[in-house]
Amino acid sequence: MEYNNPFFFGGVVEEEDFCDREEELNSLEKDALSGMNVLLYAPRRFGKTSLLLALLKRLKGKGVRGVYIDLFPVSSEEEFLNLYFGAVVSSLEGSVERAIRTIKETLSFKPSFSVNVDSEGRTSFRLEFSRAQKDKTFEEVIDLPFRYAEESDKRVCVVLDEFQEIYRLGLEAKLRSMVQKHSRRVSYLFSGSRKSILERMFSDRREPFYRSVKKVSLNPIEERNWIPFIGERFERTGKSIPVELIEEGVKLLEGHPQGVQEFFHFLWEETDKVVDRGSFLKAMDKLLEAEKDTFWFMWEELTNIQRKVLKLIAYTDGVEVYRRENLERFSLNANSVQKAVRSLIEKDVIERKGKKLVFQNPIVKLWLRRELNLSAFP
Repeated sequence: MEYNNPFFFGGVVEEEDFCDREEELNSLEKDALSGMNVLLYAPRRFGKTSLLLALLKRLKGKGVRGVYIDLFPVSSEEEFLNLYFGAVVSSLEGSVERAIRTIKETLSFKPSFSVNVDSEGRTSFRLEFSRAQKDKTFEEVIDLPFRYAEESDKRVCVVLDEFQEIYRLGLEAKLRSMVQKHSRRVSYLFSGSRKSILERMFSDRREPFYRSVKKVSLNPIEERNWIPFIGERFERTGKSIPVELIEEGVKLLEGHPQGVQEFFHFLWEETDKVVDRGSFLKAMDKLLEAEKDTFWFMWEELTNIQRKVLKLIAYTDGVEVYRRENLERFSLNANSVQKAVRSLIEKDVIERKGKKLVFQNPIVKLWLRRELNLSAFP
C-alpha cells in the first residue's frame, strides 16, 4: 500500500495535522467569551495562524462571529481600511450579499464601495471616500463589528494578525481610541511575530495600547505531546521510529512547530520501514538545505560583528557569552557583544529567556553549529 507523507508544513495546519495546543485554545476561548482583549505573541512559522483559525472555528460553535485579518501585506491606511471592511463584511454573515444587506439595513454607516470577484471566485471590496472623509470613514469602519454586535445581539471576536504592522503605519492611536469603546461585546485578539515592536506597543507607558490587554506568549510544543503525535503517524503509514530518535529530533528543533513537522516530513521520506541513524542524518541535511535561502536572507542583513556574535551564541548555547575565553575565540569584546545582542533582539533573531540567549528559529542555531564543525548539541 502506498501512503502519503503524514507530516504537513508550510501552510495553515488543520484537524488531524494540528498537534496539541489544547491548553492554549481553551484559555483563548474563555478570554474571547469573556470579552477580553488579548495579545498573542509567537515567532514566525510557529503555528500562530493555525491556532487562531482553530480558535475562530471553535468560537463559531459557541455562536460567536469571528473575523480574521492578516495585516502583513498592508502598506497604507487606505489598504488597511479596505482589508478591514472586506473581512468584516465577508465574515459576519453567511454570504456577502446577506452581509451587505445587513449593514445597509441595520447600521447607521452607509458605506459607498465596489465589489470585485476575481477569476478564482475570491471577493474583494474597495471603499470609496475622499481625503476629507478619511478620518470619519476610519471611525465608522472600525466601529462595524461593535455596531453589528449591538444590532444582532451576538458576540464578535476580531483577530488582527501581524499587528505590529499597525505600528509601522502609525495607526495605533486612532485604532486604540475606537476599540476601547467596544466593551465586552467585541473581543480583540492582537497577534504578531515581532516581539520587540509588540513589547513597545503594549508595555511602553507612552504608547496608546499600554497595558490594555492580557498578554499570552505561545511556547514550543512539549516533547510529551510530540512523541505520540509523531509515533502514531509513522505507525499508521507502515513505518516505525524508535522513541529515542523522536526525542532527539524534537530536542534539536526545540519543539518549534513547523521545524519539527518539516524535519519529520523529510525523515519519513528517507525511511523505508524503520528509522535509523543514517536516515536521521540525511533528513537533517535535507532540512538545512531546504532552509538555506531563509538562512542566507537573514545572514546578509547582519553586520560582521552581529554574525560573529551569533556564532558565539551558537558555540556557547547562549550561556557564558561574556566569558573571556569565549570572547577571545571569536575576537570579540564585551562592549561590542552587548551592542550586537541588543540589535539582534530588536531584529527578532534572538531573545532572552532568563539568563540565556536563544535563537528564535532553532534551525539557525543548527546551521551555525554545523558551520563551526560542532555537534548538534552543545
